Amino acid sequence: SDNMINIKSITQVIDFEIYDLSGKCVLKNNRENINISAINISTLSTGIYFLTLRSSSISQTIKVVKK
Repeated sequence: SDNMINIKSITQVIDFEIYDLSGKCVLKNNRENINISAINISTLSTGIYFLTLRSSSISQTIKVVKK
């Protein structure tokens, strides 16, 4: 579904934030230290976003396009 982002990682993802193109945080994790395997983005409008995923040791940002 276009409303879910499935996370596949070799490390446990425990936090995330999604930013719009202006740099505004539009969605963030509201639970602490939970292994995240999917993110529901149904509340976001169509467009381009940047998803930052964090584990205990690394942080990675990827571009996401919601159709």
